[in-house]
Amino acid sequence: MASLSRSPRSWMMLARPQIHQKRLTSSRSFEAGLNTYRKSTLNLVDDMIESGSGFVSSSSIESELNILSERQGATPSRLGTSMSIEDGMSSLKGMSTPDKYERSAVEDIPLLESLSPSASHEEIVLDAKRCMQTGALVPDSIVFRLLKDRMSKVDCKQHGWLLDGFPRTLLQVDALEEAGLVPDVVVFLKVSDADVLDRLSYRRSDPKTGKIYNLKHKAPSCPIVTDRLVRRDDDCEPVIKSRLGSFYKSTASVLAKFREKDVAVLDVEAGNEFSQEEIFRKVRGAIIGHFISRRTVESAYSARPVRIALMGPPGCGKGTQAEQLRSSFGVVHISIGDLLRDMVARGS
Repeated sequence: MASLSRSPRSWMMLARPQIHQKRLTSSRSFEAGLNTYRKSTLNLVDDMIESGSGFVSSSSIESELNILSERQGATPSRLGTSMSIEDGMSSLKGMSTPDKYERSAVEDIPLLESLSPSASHEEIVLDAKRCMQTGALVPDSIVFRLLKDRMSKVDCKQHGWLLDGFPRTLLQVDALEEAGLVPDVVVFLKVSDADVLDRLSYRRSDPKTGKIYNLKHKAPSCPIVTDRLVRRDDDCEPVIKSRLGSFYKSTASVLAKFREKDVAVLDVEAGNEFSQEEIFRKVRGAIIGHFISRRTVESAYSARPVRIALMGPPGCGKGTQAEQLRSSFGVVHISIGDLLRDMVARGS
């Protein structure tokens, strides 16, 4: 059976973007044995795919990769952070060829440009603030303008991206398609409404450190910190329910649209019965299983960085999972919510 890789270090080579250089330094010690590791891993994957008629479970892959890592002198935990398949995926465009980044640069988005409003910056800020306070969806014209600006940055051009909570409407899906920016895979975090209310109603943030707490499940141990915690305007129950209603009204059609376009939608249970680490392992395993079972690793991503869309209801833990995926994949985490809040904060 043909190997998934045609040249040494092609899809298993680690991405080392400058913003993550310190974190990825620990992976350098693996380079001497990388070719042996790559060959044994790819042979294992081929055998698993052949014996399973094209289907590979994420748990079996992760288990076998951990065994391989131990044979090569690595620990399972290190494999997960610096030598995992995800890390390789983030560098499939060829890290040693800078001009490839230019070819994968985000092009101008005509549809997004045509939808940009002629209103003043102050009016845009006020409109976004009103929507966020009432739980309504922010108009596409505002979201598109922010997204276009963010995706034009050099880090997105070079390292790929992970869209956090986007797209939410069919128009947004169409805009991404028109721009040639359809994600390679969509991960949907499934959480019940009861769990969402439980998480968001008790969520608080520390204005001094930016750290997020939950007064019920993850309260600060220091009374001084507790006293200065604040609640976001949109974390009250009426707004939460409104946000959930808006989300589910549009999400079903968005996911159906992606499936029509042959984009894999991976459902991952992410309720309160699971820890964030357990959820991350399930998300990571689902993505690994998808790319390997479909055998698209090299052919689909040899010319550009990987693209991921992470979706789920408010309070499902997208931000936490996105940051862990960012570290594993080396991609840029783009949160529409954070972009909007930053715009409102700077414009107020």
